[in-house]
Amino acid sequence: MKSILLSTIKVIVAHLLTLLSISIGGAILYMIFNMCSTLVAGQGFAAFNLSFFIQGFFLTLPFVFALSAAFVAFYSIRNKEISTVALMIFSVLFMATWIFVQPFVIKKGIQKASKSSYVIKREPLSTGYFRNVTDRYVFYYSSVDEENIASGVCIDKRGISDNVFTFKDIELADTTSTFTDSLIQSSIDIPAITKLAIKGINRYIGVVTFACSGKKIEWLLFSSLSLVLASLVFMRGFSKWRFINVVSILSISIGIICLNVNMLSYGKLYFLTERINSIFKFAPNNSNFLLFLINVVLAAAFIVLGLIFTSRNREDEVHAASVYGDDD
Repeated sequence: MKSILLSTIKVIVAHLLTLLSISIGGAILYMIFNMCSTLVAGQGFAAFNLSFFIQGFFLTLPFVFALSAAFVAFYSIRNKEISTVALMIFSVLFMATWIFVQPFVIKKGIQKASKSSYVIKREPLSTGYFRNVTDRYVFYYSSVDEENIASGVCIDKRGISDNVFTFKDIELADTTSTFTDSLIQSSIDIPAITKLAIKGINRYIGVVTFACSGKKIEWLLFSSLSLVLASLVFMRGFSKWRFINVVSILSISIGIICLNVNMLSYGKLYFLTERINSIFKFAPNNSNFLLFLINVVLAAAFIVLGLIFTSRNREDEVHAASVYGDDD
């Protein structure tokens, strides 16, 4: 009993530390990116912005929380003394936190962060730099006032002759880019794969926020995602190779999240969803009871398969240790 309690405490502490550290890391990256987006070449750079940090923390937290069960599984892979009972207790606490605590975090955190009173102030562009504003034109501003009225030189890169023009007292159009200065954007713009990941995270946050703002039954149906994510901790001994276990759990977690987001945001298999909803009369018309059933079936499969393979692999390890000796 004492060992189970100790294992449970270790798992919970590892979960909280993982959740907190990765959320803080995400908040820092969010803050840095948004601060860079307002940066203008030649001007000063603030080291910290509390508003951006708080926004980043709460916007990162739901997605990090969804993957935190996978990190607990990684911890249990590394620490074999963590008992299965401790993982069961963690799974129950994980789902309870998802159902009862996460809505509070979303309503008080994400919604306030998205409606933050902090407004990005775009500073006038600095002078003395050549900027590739488009693929064809390069601009050099000799003067830019606070009203964004500029004078300078324009170079037409495709022009054969007379490709240099001067302009004076022209009001610069507001940029449609995330970045204020094209020089900064060309220097630190994030890779395409990272943009794709950010887009996916934003979609997940949108789905979880929408589910939380609906009826309680809709939130409970969506919370079946926590059941299947928590079930993956039992897959820690699926293979004899730790690396394969880590990759499998992480890949399945991301795949399950993508499945839920796609079926909820794009209405995949809508005709089948309507049919399932008509069978279960208590399910709201706009809910996805089919996805709930899929999550429950997958969770049951992961738990059964994980326990079977973990038990079998441990028996093989014990047998190998008795024959060849324990390397530890």
